[in-house]
Amino acid sequence: MADKKTDHNDDQPEKKSGVTLWTSTVLSDIQKDTCAICRNHVKQLCIDCEAEQGNHFKEFQEMCPEVTGACNHVFHLHCISRWLKNKWVCPLDYRTWEFKKTGKENQKF
Repeated sequence: MADKKTDHNDDQPEKKSGVTLWTSTVLSDIQKDTCAICRNHVKQLCIDCEAEQGNHFKEFQEMCPEVTGACNHVFHLHCISRWLKNKWVCPLDYRTWEFKKTGKENQKF
């Protein structure tokens, strides 16, 4: 009986896929960069300020800051303020809402 030849090459490293790691990184970045309430990028204006801005983008940008909760979810200050009038929980994980301490705690909303 003849020996079967195999095409298996033991010298080649096993190929690994980085798709899972890439996917989780992208989802994490989206959650940190997008306001889950208005769906605008947190570095842009919220939808209310966007509608009212006219030619005063710089003024509105200063009045429309991003805020982070103790849960590390990021929102526009106007968006989360409107949400908190009805429910004092994070809109993403429903934990009791607390502003993360940033040194800007005295902001009015």
